[in-house]
Amino acid sequence: MKKVKWLLGTLLAATLVTGSLQGTVFAAQQQNNAASDAAKIFDARVKELEKQYGVLKEGASEFKADPKNFYTSSESPIDEKNDCGILFTDVRDYDKDGVQELLSLRRVRGSVVVKSEEMDLETEKYDYIFEMYEASGGKCNLAASKTVSVFDVLNWSIYGKNISVFIHETDGAVDICTETFINQQDHPSDTALVLFRYDGKAFSAGDGIRFGDWYQEHGVRCMKPVSEEALGYLSDLFPSEEGCWEDVVSADSTTDEAYLKARDGGMKALGFIDVKSRDEIMEASDPDEAYQTIDESIVDEPGMEAIELNEADTDARQAKMIGISALECYKPEKGTMTRLVFVSEYVKIEMSDDGMVQIERNVSKEKKTADKAAEAPAKSSK
Repeated sequence: MKKVKWLLGTLLAATLVTGSLQGTVFAAQQQNNAASDAAKIFDARVKELEKQYGVLKEGASEFKADPKNFYTSSESPIDEKNDCGILFTDVRDYDKDGVQELLSLRRVRGSVVVKSEEMDLETEKYDYIFEMYEASGGKCNLAASKTVSVFDVLNWSIYGKNISVFIHETDGAVDICTETFINQQDHPSDTALVLFRYDGKAFSAGDGIRFGDWYQEHGVRCMKPVSEEALGYLSDLFPSEEGCWEDVVSADSTTDEAYLKARDGGMKALGFIDVKSRDEIMEASDPDEAYQTIDESIVDEPGMEAIELNEADTDARQAKMIGISALECYKPEKGTMTRLVFVSEYVKIEMSDDGMVQIERNVSKEKKTADKAAEAPAKSSK
């Protein structure tokens, strides 16, 4: 009798184990089937988006503009077909719920205009539209949308600009980040970084920072957003006048201790360390490139001398500076940074043979990843 009971108990245990394993396998199959269905749904939606909005061409492109209109027009010298469209689509678990979502980004021109009475300037802007999609019920449903507007036209004083869109991913969250860099006349620059998250229903308000050496009368500035509107309003000429951003600190030089402390502290609060400006990166690679200009009149810092360059050398330096993306300027304190798209554009000083202004654009959609910064070695106790 004992042997019979033992056999029955063994059979029952085996049945339970088998049932448990079958249940686990079935659940895994269901999960795999759902993921496969979602992938097909997302793929179909991507094709629809690309057909509807077009795709911004990857690689290098060259454009020309009439100099008579280039410095006075408020419109982009590049035709809209070659200037707008889908920048990327990306599938991953953005809200960390175990299910993947589809994120798309497209660029639309002419939706916002910036006016500056001080400079008698009216300039077109661009909208960068982020859209998050969820796969549910066999359909691809738009779950959230967010627009980041950027002063983004190559005219008047904008020699060069770039935009890096990347994600900062840690164990518990995914930040969607947009960094813009503008290099203007007389050597001032403006860097703006904003980031936000998707919580499964909507995009968060987010956070951000701006810093740069601006125009001489405005000095060096590090700023923080004072409203959600600021996070969708980047790279205008004088942001504090719009009530969106306020100064954390103003100084006379990018080497000022208070400025660097505010910049680096603000970046660390957003999750990034080892901050370097494009100028610092250029100087590290070649000290002679730290400050180069063909106009001696704008050199007003003690001990600074203009380096006489020909137009080709100046254009080469501009291309190098504008080609530096966010992944080269700082590291994540934790997790990884993955670049989804990088767009750089600059105006050549050297005219074409037919007397036209030359514009060069580079679009990279190659996904690049930077891991967290390496920890510094422990100091010797000796």
